Amino acid sequence: MKKLSLYIFLVLMWCNVGFAKDLYETFEKKDNISLFGIILGDKIDNYEHKDCFKPLMPDSMGNESKKEFGWYSCSIIPKIENKTFIKYEVKTYPASKEIFHIVSTTKNFSGIQECRDNLKPIAELVAENKEKQGLKLIRWEGGLGYFMDKAKNNFKVDAVGSGKKANKKLDIHTGCNTKNYSLTLSLGSISFDRIDEESGKLKKKEIDKEGL
Repeated sequence: MKKLSLYIFLVLMWCNVGFAKDLYETFEKKDNISLFGIILGDKIDNYEHKDCFKPLMPDSMGNESKKEFGWYSCSIIPKIENKTFIKYEVKTYPASKEIFHIVSTTKNFSGIQECRDNLKPIAELVAENKEKQGLKLIRWEGGLGYFMDKAKNNFKVDAVGSGKKANKKLDIHTGCNTKNYSLTLSLGSISFDRIDEESGKLKKKEIDKEGL
């Protein structure tokens, strides 16, 4: 289920890359939006990391195809350790290697309900801390910017900057793995246009000019 959810997330991101323009700007390093000391917009080389790779795009059946996504995924060592979260990963833009998405995973809970019970409190805690930095929750009708899926395995909060930064958007998400009952927490501020632009530049650099 966790892998399928990841596939759905990646497919939606890829669709946005191919067919939509950015509606919001992204937070930069100078905005100091972080999770476990990992700052959005910072370069991956400023952290101890390993196992960087370009994930493969899944087909309509969820099987990995030969086509690669336009970003890198890396395992990373956070600046601030946490006893509850034990695994940390980031996604970076392909050329600049700047971080746009942070994902952390907890130890396994005793059951799915215990994981679900922690979805909203953890996301709200992160949201509250970002509000203290001046961010504002995006308010939907009948709610405070909060969204829980029907299966109650995913919870999402959207926030934006204040004042001149109101055009910058932050995504906060928690999700439960229905197989091992671990919880994932993610923080992201993504520019699909930038992924397209940097991927295009890299493709031009990769052209073999031998014999031309």
